Amino acid sequence: MQYKKENVRNNILEMGKAEFLKNGFRCGKIRSIADRAKVPVGNLYRYFDGKMGLLSTIVGPVYDEVPSTVDKLAKLFISQKISFEEVTPVLAASALELFDRCGAEILILAYGCEDTPYADFTDKLVSMVSKMIVFYMKAPPDEDRLEFVDIISKSFVATLFSLLKSGYERSKLSELLNKLILFTFKDIDNRI
Repeated sequence: MQYKKENVRNNILEMGKAEFLKNGFRCGKIRSIADRAKVPVGNLYRYFDGKMGLLSTIVGPVYDEVPSTVDKLAKLFISQKISFEEVTPVLAASALELFDRCGAEILILAYGCEDTPYADFTDKLVSMVSKMIVFYMKAPPDEDRLEFVDIISKSFVATLFSLLKSGYERSKLSELLNKLILFTFKDIDNRI
């Protein structure tokens, strides 16, 4: 009887992450993952329930963690009535911490999960950003302003993913994140 080895499993996970990051789920190939991990394809199936099982193991925890983290931050800001100026560094630091821990997984979710149960990841984040923008508006927005809030939220999330994908070194990424947050949210009432 053969036993599963943790190092083989971890190697398959790393090669799967690299494959999905490069080619997305749809175009990612199990054969390529197995070859790079130096295991027979059949052996890969001993560790994971096919390509979807491998994807779920890689991105599933992050799919839940990122929106949960954003939600916790939003609730903290709302409950403590934290000013926008105080929010900015907390948001940037939280985003950097997530990027450090799970940047590849976030990028796979953002760009490589079309036609999977994880395809709504970006939409979930956009919705959460929209709610935060509305919270920081002084007056409840009308329908036209809400439509524009949605556009701003989509732009913010897309730019956030683009910054992560760019490969900036940490200090530059931190600087750009702070600028993006300030540019997007500061004095938003007077700009939309």
